[in-house]
Amino acid sequence: VATTQNAYVKLRRFLVEDSLVAVVSLPAGVFKPYSGVKTSILLLDKKFARTAKEILFLKITADGFDLGDKRNPIEANDLPEAERVVKAWLKGKLNDEGRMTNGGVVWKPVQKSELLGEKHVVLATERFLGEAGAVSEEHPTTRLGDMADYVRGLTYGKGDEAEMPTTNAVLRAQNVSVEESRLVLDDLRYLRPEFEGSAEKRLRADDILVCSSSGSKAHMGKVAFVPTDLPYFFGGFMGVLRSRRELIEPRFLFRLLTSQHHKTFLAGLTEGANINNLKLTEYLEYEIPLPPLEEQRRIVAEIEGYQKVLDGARQILAGYKPKLPSDLDCERVSLASLFKLSSGKSLGAKHRADGTQPVYGGNGVTGYHSEYFAESETLVIGRVGAYCGAVHLTKPKSWITDNALYVTKWLREADQSFVAYALKEAELNRYANQGGQPYISQGIIANVEIPLPPLPEQRRLVAELDAEAAQMDAVRSLLPRFEAKIQRALDRVWGNTPEATE
Repeated sequence: VATTQNAYVKLRRFLVEDSLVAVVSLPAGVFKPYSGVKTSILLLDKKFARTAKEILFLKITADGFDLGDKRNPIEANDLPEAERVVKAWLKGKLNDEGRMTNGGVVWKPVQKSELLGEKHVVLATERFLGEAGAVSEEHPTTRLGDMADYVRGLTYGKGDEAEMPTTNAVLRAQNVSVEESRLVLDDLRYLRPEFEGSAEKRLRADDILVCSSSGSKAHMGKVAFVPTDLPYFFGGFMGVLRSRRELIEPRFLFRLLTSQHHKTFLAGLTEGANINNLKLTEYLEYEIPLPPLEEQRRIVAEIEGYQKVLDGARQILAGYKPKLPSDLDCERVSLASLFKLSSGKSLGAKHRADGTQPVYGGNGVTGYHSEYFAESETLVIGRVGAYCGAVHLTKPKSWITDNALYVTKWLREADQSFVAYALKEAELNRYANQGGQPYISQGIIANVEIPLPPLPEQRRLVAELDAEAAQMDAVRSLLPRFEAKIQRALDRVWGNTPEATE
């Protein structure tokens, strides 16, 4: 009986032989906030395909919007150029000039015979356009299932659960961080003390915990490394990979499973799936590069050196909070005596994204508009919802929505930045009314008091806090820099050597 993997290979082979004319790769995130997975479009034309000896592979890197959840507009837009390239291809007029790059679009025709000559008939643009994700040609490759044993998680019923903590804790999908690929040992579920589970379903040193099922495709396949034996079961929607140490270093395998290549592979497994379960038979067929053990250890040492910098930076950022001196010897003033507030102005969604002036709500910048009413830098306080009590200083020439309050008049001399620091430290959300959702009124804010030293002292304190903020920004800038170093090290393992960028 043919496996599911074989069925997919047969389908891809059929498409190449019968009707496929182009594969267009879109950037991961084009369908946010609904999905962040990478997607490709297959263009089919039987008439064209019968005479063509090549298939066009084309990569789009920008579609006019950023790749965050809000999908804010940006200038970069490859779609017009991509349309021109595809139309020229279908008319047989796409020449070799600018073959590998044309604006932000990367494209390359690939011989059908090359595709059909491969075992899995790969249709991934990464293979042909030199992106992260191509299979390594530098090192031999092997099946994941040949390098590690997969152990399914523990199954149990509602009657096995305990209301109070016991020694039988169970880790679930939410105990694995998506962003940092690490264990999060809180929000545990507990089983009755007398529950007996197989010892192999407790975490061991060097296990790689894998999320095998999830309500979100973005979470399916996420991994975490287990550095030491832990007295936790892993649940039924989880599994662990136990490396065969004579063949592969556990930390090396873990790093491969945090690579962009692995993410691209997972996206292919889940494409079109309604149920987000890891297809284990296909997952264990995943081919990975296998350098010699000594080279694996060298790569791990390099990456873990970068990881120490990342961990240190995250620890600094997590522990820092701007704070005024606790021994300020000065008067305390009510906000009612300091400024007057007003609610922002409503701005419908249809009026957004048609300008360059930032729009501020309780959570900061929420979009852009062609109009503004706040001429200068303005103090903004979130009024309702999850960001109730949040404090921001707008850029000049901004719009402020009715989700926020803003200062319309200062009643006494004060440094606006100092007041912003003092309000953040006051944690205004503590004063919010709790109903269907938290909200804070001008009347509530009016009674809040903050310290107000003489103006020169305010400015001195602001200068100190701004200097600290600049230092924190420098620490924060280490995160993408060293994450990129790790990914470049992994790219080299896969045989990709993109230009080094700092």
